[in-house]
Amino acid sequence: MEGHAGCPERDRRSVYVFVKRNLRYPLFALFDAPDRNETCSRRYATTTAPQALTLLNDAIILGFARDFAARVTKEAGTEPVKVIDRAFLIAIGRAPKPDERATMLDFLKEHKGTSAEAVIDLCHALLNLNEFLYVD
Repeated sequence: MEGHAGCPERDRRSVYVFVKRNLRYPLFALFDAPDRNETCSRRYATTTAPQALTLLNDAIILGFARDFAARVTKEAGTEPVKVIDRAFLIAIGRAPKPDERATMLDFLKEHKGTSAEAVIDLCHALLNLNEFLYVD
């Protein structure tokens, strides 16, 4: 699957996505989005295996990781420390802690693919962090 360039309406935060009442977006349904046909006084939050499997394997999520990596590389270049710092700032709004930076540097060095593939995989990992997925 190619990146999502040319689909800006789809690549928005979920609070800004136009939703048709009778057409549920599968990714939203997977993460407990309320039914648009009824009022919702309380939202329930569940954590299930299909959520984790989707975040690890779904073509849309992998496309998001590729697009995210392209943005990081465009903004930070290819120097590993700059890539890691920029990716953390974009994904979770903070710089990586020293141990996180060291772990990510090791990951990039030991990755078996190209440097571009390593950055994609790093970005994919960041998109799967609890800190990215959940607001405390």
